[in-house]
Amino acid sequence: MDIDTLGDFFNNSSLVIHFFVKSFSIVFSLLYFFYSFVVMKQTQVLNATLEVKKNTIISFISLIQVIFTVALVLYAIFIV
Repeated sequence: MDIDTLGDFFNNSSLVIHFFVKSFSIVFSLLYFFYSFVVMKQTQVLNATLEVKKNTIISFISLIQVIFTVALVLYAIFIV
């Protein structure tokens, strides 16, 4: 990539805005993925420590959150 191509890239404002939106969406969706993964692990530790009647529901909700987050990361990478 030469300097003229780089200058043309930054002169076109719609490309710059698209670049920043895509990069921020990928970064923040990855951060949310790590957060949801930690919540899922904490839920597993909680279920192992405490005997709760509805531990399967809590585990299912944390698993749904991780699945949603994976879909969000894929959306941010491929579609946005």
